[in-house]
Amino acid sequence: MATTSLGARKPAPRRSKANQQSYAYLYLIPAFAVMAVIAFYPLVYQAIVSFTDFATKDLRFGLQSPQLKFIGLQNYSDIATGGLPVQNFEFFRVLAFDFWWALSNVALHVPAEAGAHGRPGRAAFVHSCPGVQPKPTLDRLG
Repeated sequence: MATTSLGARKPAPRRSKANQQSYAYLYLIPAFAVMAVIAFYPLVYQAIVSFTDFATKDLRFGLQSPQLKFIGLQNYSDIATGGLPVQNFEFFRVLAFDFWWALSNVALHVPAEAGAHGRPGRAAFVHSCPGVQPKPTLDRLG
């Protein structure tokens, strides 16, 4: 006895894994375009400007300014040797302070964040993994 089904549909053809991955990359194109405009273009522009004698007189025309001159690594040399016309600016003192500031913030804030959840060491893992929820403890229920 054979059974036939008049209204049954054939299953949709499965897409290959490569085809599915290509769709994922297509969804990333808008994000890359926004990142290019917001982050990468200014970064490249500032790198180019750092090798010139760019000043306020050049703001109107930008890199096409007729008075703009290429000076190479002179700006970096001025920063390292203290040749900038900025009061109380010492590059290595500022660099040491920034390094200390970054380390102290990490050393103080990471343990404080972990301890704030009552389970030291687990909080950073829970917050970095989407979909992982901390288990309720007795002190959180009351």
